[in-house]
Amino acid sequence: MTGRRLPLDWCRKLRVCNIYSLLDAASLVSTSPLDLSDADSAPDFTVLSFYKIFGFPDLGALIVRKGAHNIFDKRKYFGGGTVGMVTSLEDQWHAKKSTSVHDQLEDGTLPFHGIIALHSALDVHERLYGSMENISRHTGSLAKVLYDSMAAKRHANGTVVCEMYKHKDSSFDERTTQGPIVSFNLRNSDGEWVGKSEVEKLAAVKNIQIRSGTLCNPGGMAYHLCLKTEEMKRNYNAGQRCGDDNDIIDGKPTGGLRVSLGAMSSIRDINRFLDFIDEFYVDKSNANTVLTPQGVMQSKRGPQPSSFYVDKLCVYPIKSCGAFIVPDGKQWEVKPEGLAWDREWCLMHQGTGLALNQKRYPRMALIRPVIDLDNGILQISRWMPGADDNPLKLPLSDQYVDISTAELCENSMKKSSTSYGKSTTKGTRAVAADRVPRGVPQIRRLGLVSTVPDGLCRPVHGGQERGTVLTLAKTRKVDGKVKCGRHVCLSHDNSEDGVDGRGKVMIMTGQVVEPFEAVYVGYREQVPQ
Repeated sequence: MTGRRLPLDWCRKLRVCNIYSLLDAASLVSTSPLDLSDADSAPDFTVLSFYKIFGFPDLGALIVRKGAHNIFDKRKYFGGGTVGMVTSLEDQWHAKKSTSVHDQLEDGTLPFHGIIALHSALDVHERLYGSMENISRHTGSLAKVLYDSMAAKRHANGTVVCEMYKHKDSSFDERTTQGPIVSFNLRNSDGEWVGKSEVEKLAAVKNIQIRSGTLCNPGGMAYHLCLKTEEMKRNYNAGQRCGDDNDIIDGKPTGGLRVSLGAMSSIRDINRFLDFIDEFYVDKSNANTVLTPQGVMQSKRGPQPSSFYVDKLCVYPIKSCGAFIVPDGKQWEVKPEGLAWDREWCLMHQGTGLALNQKRYPRMALIRPVIDLDNGILQISRWMPGADDNPLKLPLSDQYVDISTAELCENSMKKSSTSYGKSTTKGTRAVAADRVPRGVPQIRRLGLVSTVPDGLCRPVHGGQERGTVLTLAKTRKVDGKVKCGRHVCLSHDNSEDGVDGRGKVMIMTGQVVEPFEAVYVGYREQVPQ
């Protein structure tokens, strides 16, 4: 978990007590030579992964100390190719191969394609890097720079940014005790923990791959986070599961973050990650609150804006596909379930009959629908170089809709992109990723119900708009998490503003929206995933 390397002489001490030892060297051999020349100190069994060294082939290996091979004589099962004779009638008997240990353990057909490829992988690896000792020196020096730089980071008020996890007996100056792995958590300027999953998601947007969670080492993570057994059981009963977004429970983090360096890592990668922390997690303002532009949603300690105005209206006619931007100056109907024609269609998998989503098929974001109300047509085209110029055209009439409402299982979404320039219209420049629940009376005033988590904002923005997500990470943090907008509802009002001659509630770009705090009682609706 922390990259600590244990001394091999532990194996010799265990052997004196008639205890077998096994060394999991999968992480070690990816950046360091493995020396088993001292048979007395060598582990009885050593496992390693060629996948972690080369990427391909995805093979593993088991190295058995000759003095420990007799333990396999007690193996009760066998597979094809590991026996000399088998009887299937009357007595159940088989004779194991006795020529070598590997003959007894290689059950079934060997992955001969991967074994052949392993020879080429070894040759290419040596040609690129020379030796494992070269890789060890390279990654060790990078890890020291990264660890020292992160440990030295401070907020403007002097509080620590990175809470580092390392064993007291290991040192980045000594490669025999510490590998090129850096484990940590982040704190804000108030000393509060920053959620691990939020950091991992934002890093992925910046094309930085880090690991979050208990890092497949629940014991080590519990030790460094000072989590007691009863606390971990209580967290589980409260809903925490491995890999979820329950980052902080009762003021304690449930996991950590890890950066692992390899042969291809460079000082440029290190500097880029350090710049990432500086940009998004180091408070340079010496203030106790998150800085946000005037009028933009603030934390619970800040005042609510008096009014918004609509900068842009986007409708998503097809679930998980691109947005149709309502032209400036054009009024658009707001129905009880949301904007008109929003989430009215979906793409169906012909094999399973299930609705497709952008999480599994990211390129759905390239599908761009256009609603032509004058001709009653939905035009669908692909937004990419070389795409067909002839869009698919579907009528907007009900009889052509061949989907089940239950299949959609989605709330209607109303999204308006956010910008922070000066406005010539009365009101504040922001109405972002809002949701209008069903069954609420039609009226122009919008009630602010709750903030929208980043997990919902990501699919609304189509996933591909990285700049939007990065801007939100800098300006829309509330209680340590990125919030991208407000859930809203329509409210009762005697005013006729925003209602056309047919009694329909309309909205358009540039229109002022009056917000107010609202609380739902007895209303609950699942947020779309």
